Amino acid sequence: MDGVRVNCVAPGPSESETLARSWLTEEDVIRVKQDQASRIPLGRRGEPQEVTSWIVRFADPTATWLTGQVLTIDGGLELTPQTAMRLLDSAPVAMTARAAAVRCR
Repeated sequence: MDGVRVNCVAPGPSESETLARSWLTEEDVIRVKQDQASRIPLGRRGEPQEVTSWIVRFADPTATWLTGQVLTIDGGLELTPQTAMRLLDSAPVAMTARAAAVRCR
């Protein structure tokens, strides 16, 4: 098909009502959010507008050369040392990911 572009946004933990609407108690929600923030190199959960701004950029009609991409927006969570070590076992690009993860510490 001509003109069809397929891209994906993969957000990390972001502020929303999802946890509050779950079966978790308010204390559990706070604990989950703190745990997630402690594992994110930028030290916090994302805000919805930090994700939506990239969705808008992907949908921009002038982005015609952009296709087949997955953009991870997670404050560096994917590049934590634990994730980088898993990548080392599965991809040749992992050395770059590991170097980036070490810099994030």
